[in-house]
Amino acid sequence: MLRITDKVVREGRPYYEVLTTKEVEFNGPLAHYLRWMSKLNLDLLTEPDASAAPPDLTFDNKGWRTVQRGGRHAGILTTPGYLLRFSTNRSRAHRFYNAFECSSFIPNGPLPSPFEPCSQRQDLTQRCGCDSCHQALEPMAAHWGRFAEYGFMHLPNDRFPSRLDGRCTPPIANVELLFECIRFYELDPSTEEQPYVGALNAYVFRTPQEGAFIEDGPTHLVAESLTEGRFARCTVRKFWIQMMRREPTVAEETDVLPGLAARFEAANYNLKDLLKAIVTLPAYRREP
Repeated sequence: MLRITDKVVREGRPYYEVLTTKEVEFNGPLAHYLRWMSKLNLDLLTEPDASAAPPDLTFDNKGWRTVQRGGRHAGILTTPGYLLRFSTNRSRAHRFYNAFECSSFIPNGPLPSPFEPCSQRQDLTQRCGCDSCHQALEPMAAHWGRFAEYGFMHLPNDRFPSRLDGRCTPPIANVELLFECIRFYELDPSTEEQPYVGALNAYVFRTPQEGAFIEDGPTHLVAESLTEGRFARCTVRKFWIQMMRREPTVAEETDVLPGLAARFEAANYNLKDLLKAIVTLPAYRREP
C-alpha cells in the first residue's frame, strides 16, 4: 500500500489514483509467499493470484516489479494489506468513509430493547437502532462484495456466480468445493433470508442497485466520491491539519478550505500543488 501511494505522489499523478490504479508491485519474498505459501493458512481465504499473477521472481530477489491487475481491483482498497486489516466488507467501507471522506457513522440515539420485534430483524437496514447507520453503510459495503471477507481472495463470476448453478447440490465429494459452498453462499436461510437462498452472501438483502455496486467494485465508490467532491474536501482537510497542526477555524472552514479544494480539483488532484497552496497561505506563516 505504501509503495502505491509513494509512486503516485512521487510521479505527480492525480492523488485519487491511490484508490483507482491497477498497478501493484511485487518483490521476490512477496511473490514466493503468494505462489507457494498463501494457501497453507486455512484461516486465510486467498489464492496465489488474488491480487495479480505473481511475477517470476526468486525468493532472494529484493527488487520490485510492477504488475497490472485486472477486474475490480482499485488501488490500495483491494490490496492484501487493506483487505486483511479491515476484514469485513462493512469495516472496509467504514474505513474508506472515515479516511477518504472524513465522515463516520454515529448511532442515532440509544438502541431499543432487544426483545422488541423490530430489534429481531435480520436485515440491519430495517433493524431498530441499527437502520440509521446501515441504510448508508450497506450500499457502501456492497462494493467489496466480490472480495472474500477474512481474506484477500477475489471472487470471479465464472467461479462464484451470484446464484448457485447446481454445483452445490449434495453429495459433494470435492472438499474445497464443499468449503466454498458453505463459506460463500446462503444455504441455511432464516425466515427473512428465504428469498435469497442459494445467493452469494454479498447479495443477501441487497437491492438491484446494490447488486450493481457488487459487480462494479470499489472503483464505483471512488468515482462517486470524486464527482460529489467529498474526496477533495477530505484530502484538503487532512493535509491542512497535518501542516497547521490544528483543526481549521469556523471561518477557515467557510472561507479557505473550499477554495483549496477547488484548486486541488483544478490541478488534477496534484498533492504537491495542494501542499504548496497551504504553506504559502498567510495562516501557515503565522503558525508558531
